[in-house]
Amino acid sequence: MDRDSARRGRARRHDLRVLAPVFAFLGLAIFGLFTDFVPAEPLTGRSGPIMIFSVGAALTLAVLGFGASRGTLRIDGPKAWLGVAALPLMLALLSWLAVKGAGPLVSQAFGEPYRWETRMRSEYVHSRRSCDHRLTGPAVAGSFPHFLCLDPAVYRRYPDQPLRVVLHGRRSWIGHHVARIEVLGPD
Repeated sequence: MDRDSARRGRARRHDLRVLAPVFAFLGLAIFGLFTDFVPAEPLTGRSGPIMIFSVGAALTLAVLGFGASRGTLRIDGPKAWLGVAALPLMLALLSWLAVKGAGPLVSQAFGEPYRWETRMRSEYVHSRRSCDHRLTGPAVAGSFPHFLCLDPAVYRRYPDQPLRVVLHGRRSWIGHHVARIEVLGPD
């Protein structure tokens, strides 16, 4: 009986070690959905997807190596091989979500304040999932989503037209966190 309870205790600790990073990834992903963040150029150009997929491939090798070293890895049948083939893509998606969520946190903690004057365009797009009044332009072309939310009162003042805006926030090597949008007027 004593060995069984010790085995269950080790299993619970192992479950927590597995679940803690999963919840951390989910927390970062959810935080990233509700912040305005523009990633730096290396994460948005052609090299961005290559870097993220490389991280997914490296994590796949680490997971498979860990399973093989413990003797728990067993790949039997076509479904298991399909899972192994899809694992780099899923881990790449998780790492992208973590970067999307960690970017604003890193910028807020270690970044320097910035003031960026740029030209953007106010738009109205009916959306049930996000804001209806948006600012689009080259300043946020590399971000996801490709817009910043705009106050409806500001949109009513300047509907569907180019605007001069100032983006205030913090900037780090990973990107720009937009804390406040100041609209200067029509362009």
